[in-house]
Amino acid sequence: MKWLATVKIDQMTTRYETLSTLVTQMSFKQRVFLALRHACQSERSERITEKFHEWKQRCLAARARKYYVHKKLMIERLQGVRTERLLKQCWDAIRYCNVLEKYEATR
Repeated sequence: MKWLATVKIDQMTTRYETLSTLVTQMSFKQRVFLALRHACQSERSERITEKFHEWKQRCLAARARKYYVHKKLMIERLQGVRTERLLKQCWDAIRYCNVLEKYEATR
């Protein structure tokens, strides 16, 4: 009877050891798998945020370019209008001066 009990105990201990090693290995494998999965997800999220920041920088640069081009065009138009007005005023002043001189000469 003792022999049967020792054999049973030996069988139970071997089963326990194999099951414990399997469970331990499985839990380690699960942890490794979960760690790899987490690393992949974090890398993917970092790539997505980097893409977003690059897109945002491109949008800001394009907006700034557009703003400065528009501003430069507005300044050129204003300068063109100002110079035209100044030239017209000068022309009118010269013409007025000539007319006044002729009037004074004939008087």
